[in-house]
Amino acid sequence: MRILIINLTRLGDIIQSLGLIRGLKRMYPGAEIDYLAMSSFSKILDNISELNQVITLDDHILIDQIQEDFWSGMIEITQKIEVLNQRNYDMIINPVISMQSAYLTYMIKAKKKKGMTFTADQEQSIQSEWSAFLLANQHNLGDHAFNLVDIFAGVGDIQVIPEDYTLDCSKEAKQKINQLWMELGLKGKKVIGFHIGASQSNKAWDIKQFKELIINLVKSNQYEILLFGGYKELEVKGYFHDIENANFHNLIGSFNLDELIGAISKVDLFVTNDTGPMHIAATTKRAIINVSLGPVSMWETGPYNQESYVIQADIECHPCNFEYVCPHWDCHKYISPEEVFSLITSYFGRDLKNYVYNKQVLVWKTVRDPFNMHHWVPIRKRKIRQKELIFELKRAIWAMTLLKGLQPETDWMEKYYQFIKKNYETELYDHQLLINSLEELISLSTDINEKLFTLSKLDPTNKKNLDKIKKLWSDVRAKKEDLFSKAKENSVIYDWFWNVTFRESQIEGDSLSELAKQSSSMYYNLSMQLLALKRGLKEFK
Repeated sequence: MRILIINLTRLGDIIQSLGLIRGLKRMYPGAEIDYLAMSSFSKILDNISELNQVITLDDHILIDQIQEDFWSGMIEITQKIEVLNQRNYDMIINPVISMQSAYLTYMIKAKKKKGMTFTADQEQSIQSEWSAFLLANQHNLGDHAFNLVDIFAGVGDIQVIPEDYTLDCSKEAKQKINQLWMELGLKGKKVIGFHIGASQSNKAWDIKQFKELIINLVKSNQYEILLFGGYKELEVKGYFHDIENANFHNLIGSFNLDELIGAISKVDLFVTNDTGPMHIAATTKRAIINVSLGPVSMWETGPYNQESYVIQADIECHPCNFEYVCPHWDCHKYISPEEVFSLITSYFGRDLKNYVYNKQVLVWKTVRDPFNMHHWVPIRKRKIRQKELIFELKRAIWAMTLLKGLQPETDWMEKYYQFIKKNYETELYDHQLLINSLEELISLSTDINEKLFTLSKLDPTNKKNLDKIKKLWSDVRAKKEDLFSKAKENSVIYDWFWNVTFRESQIEGDSLSELAKQSSSMYYNLSMQLLALKRGLKEFK
């Protein structure tokens, strides 16, 4: 069996697909698994032994030169498609929401395709429940409920196993790093690694803040500080040259990717923005403090090993959109060097329960939820906000939808209620307006489901049924318009309706009966989701 994974995103997203790769190898032990990636980020795949071969697209041609030399870009893509088509793949998996990846998924031949692709009529096609979920949530970044490690695995129908998310370096890299540790006298000392870069400036904490934090740490004389960075950070390496302290080691530009894995695996704590090296730290099981800023959603890309912490501004507009031009950058300003210093010293003092943070920030820790999914909860119990409560309930319902097929086992929701109560001080809120809206939406969705089910039982070849079929279709269209119009008034649940729209557009069938039957089941599931949320709200009312 031959399988191709297409992922044209950055280093972090590639690392987050480890579970997909290793889960596929576990499911199909004899399979040859190939990976298509952009050349700038593909080197990390050399450290994944389960892959048969890595095929790259030259992003220097496709990104840097495309404006001046369009045909070189076309030749690069065409030639790679020709090479890949000779492989005769049994399955292609495109776990990301990307028009470019979807186009390649369509163009490359395979017996089966999962994820986002196109039809022969050049219409968007979603061949995975998880991809439909991801696409439905693109309209609001803050709504993302699951980490990409869970989503990517889900697209491939793979069960997430934490042990899959590990990376190791070569023997040569280990030898170099061990030698460095000896030369720097780091053995037996508490070592903190820092990575100050990020792919976008709105994701990066101010370099002055990092420097102030590092100075305070080296002055305490309790820690050895290692400053990491790649070629992008070389331009700011000199900014730290005036920190003249034997406990500070400026290692920006000192390692290749293989060596970086080895170096990060030896630190006791890694402090970083949301960036590729943060995901490397997660796979080496290092403790992480992630400064989460701007458009970064910890739910989607936060660190997923068990000893990870996220600090973010307590501000309504975070996370924002990646293209949003912020007039104030308060999410950066609210997180002070003193705040992160206190979090670091509390971590090493094993005193996080007594760590007191200011009212302008939120601090989270990584846990596993009742569905065995990656999750973030407050570092210690506090009152849950109404928006957070609704998010948690929706998250549980999404998990039941995607993992359990919305089976009516109430114990799953009960387990999740207890999970919420364990990690928050639960507050009784007045949800009546939302409950009233849910009841109206449930009624409309149920009515649509019943009409579609009736349609599925009618024989269109029988002339006596034609008027009835025509009227039922007309009623269904009118009810749908009413349903979606009312749903838009509740943005907090509108992703469920986006999901139905995407999934309904993918329905295929040879008969009216089959089409109506498939559509009916979708509105039945929507009714179940809405009903589950209504019950959850009443639990905390």
